[in-house]
Amino acid sequence: GNSSTGGFEGFTRKRSAPQVAEVEYPLNVTLEEIYGGARKKMKITRKTQDKSSGVITNEHKTLELVVHRGWKAGTKLRYEGAGDQLIGRPRQDVIFVLTEKPHSLFSRDGSDLHCKVRIPLKQALLGGLATRIRLLDGTMLDVTLSGVHGSGSRVKFEGKGMYDRKKNANGDLIVQIDVEFPALLSREQQLAVEQAF
Repeated sequence: GNSSTGGFEGFTRKRSAPQVAEVEYPLNVTLEEIYGGARKKMKITRKTQDKSSGVITNEHKTLELVVHRGWKAGTKLRYEGAGDQLIGRPRQDVIFVLTEKPHSLFSRDGSDLHCKVRIPLKQALLGGLATRIRLLDGTMLDVTLSGVHGSGSRVKFEGKGMYDRKKNANGDLIVQIDVEFPALLSREQQLAVEQAF
């Protein structure tokens, strides 16, 4: 037929000048930014074409993006018509795809946060304040243990994870314990262990 998509002619025209309706950019964010929400400015370069002369120029544009708390990797933000503006083509949409930067302490599983902490053998056996963790909002959390905890045991802190938009509540923080054994025991320590067990 005579349509622009039918026949070999339409196919070659599409191949030589594809009409891209959208362009994607990664939006790299930290867990802290997702935890509390954030505003980010992203600079993009788009092509604009003068309607009278047909001259194409590159234009720099800054878009302000709002990252809502609790968003997950893969979330897309669409800015309609913010991309290339060329004669005879629809204005291009710009899409930012959220990606989470790795964190030095926390990993994310849905709305739950996970971390691993090393604690001395004494706290693993006797309990008490084992360590303190700086949370994503900057506050400190005391990890206090009761009873005996071996390596690999987990302690859950409810409501200390990421915000879950569907539940309108925060997930949990799961802390995995890694017991730090002393490299050497003094003779006194050896006797104390022998007497205790």
